[in-house]
Amino acid sequence: MLANIGFCAFVGLAALWATYSLGNSSQELVKSSVSIRNHLEGDMMHDAIRGDVLKILLQVEDPSLELGAVKESISELKEHSEHFKELIEENTRLLSNNPKLTSSFNDVKPVLENYIESANQLAISAEKGDKYAAISKLSMFMKAFESLEEQMENVSEQIEAEGKKIDQESQSLISKFSIGVIILLISGLCLGIVTIVYVQKSITNSLVSLLENISSASGQLGHSANQIASSSQALAQGATEQASSLEETAASLEEVSSMVKSNSDNAQQANNLTNMVYSLSEKGRDSMKQMSESINDIKKAADETAEIIKTIDDIAFQTNLLALNAAVEAARAGDAGKGFSVVAEEVRKLAQHSADAARNTATKIRRSKELADRGVSVSNEVSGALQEINTSSQKAADLVKEIAAASSEQTTGIEQVNIAVSELDKVTQRNAASAEESAATGQELMAQARSVN
Repeated sequence: MLANIGFCAFVGLAALWATYSLGNSSQELVKSSVSIRNHLEGDMMHDAIRGDVLKILLQVEDPSLELGAVKESISELKEHSEHFKELIEENTRLLSNNPKLTSSFNDVKPVLENYIESANQLAISAEKGDKYAAISKLSMFMKAFESLEEQMENVSEQIEAEGKKIDQESQSLISKFSIGVIILLISGLCLGIVTIVYVQKSITNSLVSLLENISSASGQLGHSANQIASSSQALAQGATEQASSLEETAASLEEVSSMVKSNSDNAQQANNLTNMVYSLSEKGRDSMKQMSESINDIKKAADETAEIIKTIDDIAFQTNLLALNAAVEAARAGDAGKGFSVVAEEVRKLAQHSADAARNTATKIRRSKELADRGVSVSNEVSGALQEINTSSQKAADLVKEIAAASSEQTTGIEQVNIAVSELDKVTQRNAASAEESAATGQELMAQARSVN
């Protein structure tokens, strides 16, 4: 009888311990799933902030593109930054019982602040309309992006390792619980056999005393069976709640996957826009090059015309000298040279008019030459600016291509996480089914104990 009481007490304690352990394991598993979801969403905010910055640069570079206003992009940048901080804080709170992960999240916070600050500085320059200052701050922003990406990858690996550890501990606990149930069943069978042998050896005792002992033992067994049934029912309920939580986690991951796919499509559209901007800047640069060549041809033609005017001026000067010589000779000839003197005077006047016209024309040609020189200088400056725009467009195109590639890789990673969570959900469903079977076994044991009474 004492052996039966001790056995029932041991079974009750074992059931309580198993229920408590499985409950703790379920809570840790749910925390791990929520932290994985938060970390994936934080990684999305990481890329979203970079997308906002590049969008701002494109808006400043070419306001004619249909990408919205700069202020709207800056508002989106602030919203994504605040949400990113909230996700990091929530994961820090969820995993506060893990010193290593808490330390890693604390290391991420200053890097995140630096990343957001560099993005805000670039956005402020863009809002002021100083695109060159904004572009100059892009390299500092990209360094902050790479540093934060390295920290986030480190934390992601630690969270994944912690999730695997919790899963292994849960599987180990379930295995131990199954083995314990088998051992308890075998022990109960052995105890029953020993009890039967003891009863057979004590048959000489009074029948009343024997019946009282059997009734007392049956009552204790029924009480223990009732405790086992209650514990098993609670375990089944906990496993069912865990399965429900995993289903909600899987649904959330599907939503995150949809958002990542949308970001990937937007990055592809931005890539197409940057390619178009690059093509237009190439055409503008070629057109400016042709205009510069045309202005240089005009300048060359003006120089040649100036040479011709100089020749005309020399001819007028020589003609004037010849007219003066003719007038002198006509004066020497006396009356016979009067007619020739009149002709020489007219030729001299004509030479003076030609010289005046040549000087006026030379003045206008010099003015045209100065304007042509100024046009050449301006066209060179515009050509240089177009070259800088072309270079910046190429850099922006390369960055958007990197974002598109990163979004594609992130989509693949989330699909793998979805598969892993689906497998985890299947395992949890099997555990819930096993817990329900244990509860049913406990109920059956209690009914058998009542039938013995």
